[in-house]
Amino acid sequence: AQVSGILPGDIITQVNNIEVQDVLPTINLIATLNPGENYPITIFRQGKYIKYDVRILSKLDEQIT
Repeated sequence: AQVSGILPGDIITQVNNIEVQDVLPTINLIATLNPGENYPITIFRQGKYIKYDVRILSKLDEQIT
């Protein structure tokens, strides 16, 4: 997550333009996304909403990097 610009303390508010509010549904939603593709993620940090395009990595990609 930090590679994408998301930092500890950031609150994820949208994944792929779908509003999220709880941790487990957010994890489940991210798990449905295709590795290697970019998706919009919106976070709330220090009173501001910030949108990132985040590339989803596979577990193999995470082990290599």
